[in-house]
Order: sequence, then C-alpha cells, then structure tokens
Amino acid sequence: MELDQRSLDVLADASGRDRFDGGRIIPDGKEESFVVRAVPEGGRALLRVRVDAGVKAIRARVRDRTTELELGPSRPGAWREATARVEGLGAGDAVVLEAAGGPYRDYHVWIEQP
Repeated sequence: MELDQRSLDVLADASGRDRFDGGRIIPDGKEESFVVRAVPEGGRALLRVRVDAGVKAIRARVRDRTTELELGPSRPGAWREATARVEGLGAGDAVVLEAAGGPYRDYHVWIEQP
C-alpha cells in the first residue's frame, strides 16, 4: 500500500491570519530539488521554506556546498519557516533539499534577496 505523500493545512502566518497551503511530505533521508530560473543581483540569496512544527532538520545543497537551514520558532497552530543564506547562486543551479532527522512537510519554497 502506497502512502499519500501530500499534505494540506490551514495555519496562522506571522501576522496571525489563517493561511491555507498544500505541499508534500519528504521522508527522512530523501530529497526534492528545483532549478533556479533567476537570482537576486550579486548571487546572494535567502532560501526560505514554509514548513509545519514537525520538521527536525533540512539541508540545502547547491553544487558542492551543503548548508543546514535554520529553523524558525515552532508555535502551535502556526506556519514555521526554515531559512539559509546562499552565496553565489546562479540561474540554472539545482537546489536540493534533504530531510534530516525525520520527515518534513514542504508547503512552499522561495528565494529572496537578503
């Protein structure tokens, strides 16, 4: 029997407003990836992942560099974010996110200028 690897939830954002989001469950030791289309000027970027309270650790790998994402505070009934600063990010780079220490639920991923 195959487990459903999708997740839907309504949790509070930073302002306290309820927000619906849907995502996927990444099992411990497994990865997901995406290719960057555009980057902030200078290649300095902040990688942000919206998760729920259950995440233990997430690692990001870009080319040969691996970074552990910093987990934001866990509040009951609220979204949590994991972030990492990435230097030298270029268009066409693959970003690999790995679940470490347990599964995580990935609801949203984005890149912004730090």
